[in-house]
Amino acid sequence: MQIFASLLLTTLSLWLGAAHAAGFEPLRVELDRGREATGGVWYPSPSTPSPARLGPFSVPLALRGELASGRLPLIVLSHGTGGTFAAHIDTAVALADAGYVVAAISHPADNADDTSGFGTPAQLVDRVHDLSRLIDHMTSSWRGAGQVDQERIGAFGFSAGGYTVLTAMGGRPDYARLPTHCRDHALDAVCEPMMKRWDSMLQVQAPMPDRRIKAAVVAAPGLGFLFDAASLHKRAPDIQLWQAERDEVLLHRFHAQAVGDGLGAAADVRRVNAAGHYAFLAPCPEHLAKALPAICADAPSFDRESFHRHFNAEVIQFFTKRLTTGGANRPE
Repeated sequence: MQIFASLLLTTLSLWLGAAHAAGFEPLRVELDRGREATGGVWYPSPSTPSPARLGPFSVPLALRGELASGRLPLIVLSHGTGGTFAAHIDTAVALADAGYVVAAISHPADNADDTSGFGTPAQLVDRVHDLSRLIDHMTSSWRGAGQVDQERIGAFGFSAGGYTVLTAMGGRPDYARLPTHCRDHALDAVCEPMMKRWDSMLQVQAPMPDRRIKAAVVAAPGLGFLFDAASLHKRAPDIQLWQAERDEVLLHRFHAQAVGDGLGAAADVRRVNAAGHYAFLAPCPEHLAKALPAICADAPSFDRESFHRHFNAEVIQFFTKRLTTGGANRPE
């Protein structure tokens, strides 16, 4: 799903409706095998914001502003295939305004500028490792690392990022399910690129979970059919799942619904009426909507700006509930 053009790369910023601006600074993170990623950090800041022209958008931000005092919870964010670290900027800003540090990177070889990793075993494994390396950086190397509360770490993931976060939370993907699924459902969007690499896919070892992540929000997750249901059910109370009723990219029953079935009644599952796959991306200003209608256009009955006000508030409420001072439920 190559969903972003180059104009959405590292300087991207999207519409945001927060009452107060967040602090923001760019980020560079060292990953495994000598790889490197760029991204950004949003954080609560007492500094005065000013209009910032970032890419095609003008938004109020306290660029490299002072970090608020106290122990701060951390949310790491994983974008979808072909996206960027800023794809969910309105949600990141809302969380920062609510007192969270939010860190995101553009996943190497799976972003707007480079999708060479799409459909490869590396995509399935590296994304999860990248998220852990991001947590390492934020809790050890980032200038505010000493203020990050390591007992209150959460994750947010969309589409392929949903797969990433669920795996990091302890969901066990079984890659041997790919051939059978794609033989029976060849029109599933994930199958065409992966069908070229069956042999290597079947040799993939599932990444180890990151036990530091105590709670997660996933929206329109991909590859739901891969997961062992029992592994998802085990973490169900710590997961909020958002499903798009009209997901035109990832067929509901194979992806988001498969995740919901695995999680069961203990999870906080929300199904959004009239929403398409990209409804969870930040709302697009008019000129961007004209340039990228595939990701910006919604059903006539769906108001993305109005939905995001509700969505962001619910995400904040969920993390506030699960990431208590004493820590959310730990996996066994």
